[in-house]
Amino acid sequence: MKPKIFERALHRWKPWLDSIASGRGVLRTQQPPPPLLVIREVAQKALSELDFPPCALFELYWLCCIFTDYEIKRGFKFDKLILPDWFPLPFGFKAEYLYQFKGKRIYPPEAWNETDRLFWFQRDQIAQITPKERRAEYFQNYPNRDSVLMLSANHPILAFVKKGRPITTELNGRTLLD
Repeated sequence: MKPKIFERALHRWKPWLDSIASGRGVLRTQQPPPPLLVIREVAQKALSELDFPPCALFELYWLCCIFTDYEIKRGFKFDKLILPDWFPLPFGFKAEYLYQFKGKRIYPPEAWNETDRLFWFQRDQIAQITPKERRAEYFQNYPNRDSVLMLSANHPILAFVKKGRPITTELNGRTLLD
């Protein structure tokens, strides 16, 4: 699932919104902000309670939702999801990832299931050249779990993913597109 689709589903799901409100109560009330270790522990605990597996990029996204004011009267202004200047980077990422986050819009990771994982593994160029005896080992760690979220097939967030093109008709017969 692409990041923008996943993001919209998250913000339709009440437990996600409740976790953001709860996280703000814990993390935004402390001055100065807590150290990185404390921030990450709070994020990991909150995401674990929502049955999400560990994913560093998803932790970063959740924290960005905590520390930015992106809510408006009729929804969310997602382009305001930018990490604050004081935020402790590299956040466990390699140095080349820093340019991806600093001062730029943060998106959630792609969310994959086992079918996606197998599909992309079969097309992965490194997997193609990996010797057959080492492919199983490579598959165990595929994809990089710091940047791709592996969702179970029955995760409750999947009920909030809108599939296909929205078809809503006004009284006068015109079609509204979301």
